[in-house]
Amino acid sequence: MDWARALDAAVKVEEVLEIAEEFLATRSDIYWTGVPVGLRHPTITSEQHLQQWHHALVQAISNMASPGTPMQELAVFSLRAAVRIHQIRLKDDPSTPSNDRQFSAASAGPRLVRST
Repeated sequence: MDWARALDAAVKVEEVLEIAEEFLATRSDIYWTGVPVGLRHPTITSEQHLQQWHHALVQAISNMASPGTPMQELAVFSLRAAVRIHQIRLKDDPSTPSNDRQFSAASAGPRLVRST
């Protein structure tokens, strides 16, 4: 599965949390050996749990001489999930500009052309 694409396609916070749980459930036991014991097999049931776990991952990585692929992948995935939740929340609030809306350069209006 393309996890980044799945996160991008999520339109509800609950979907992001479900994708995160599915992503974590598909990691093998060998994969988790590259992760500190206290950070293994988290249960992500809320946005707050996701943010706390991501923060703990980043703190652990900053103290590692050479973090392996699992740690790097988990940090990137958890960041992408947190960002997606933030985008969804912004989109749901009509009073707040969102970076999740469609943008087309074609609709940006006329361009000025300068002659040289």
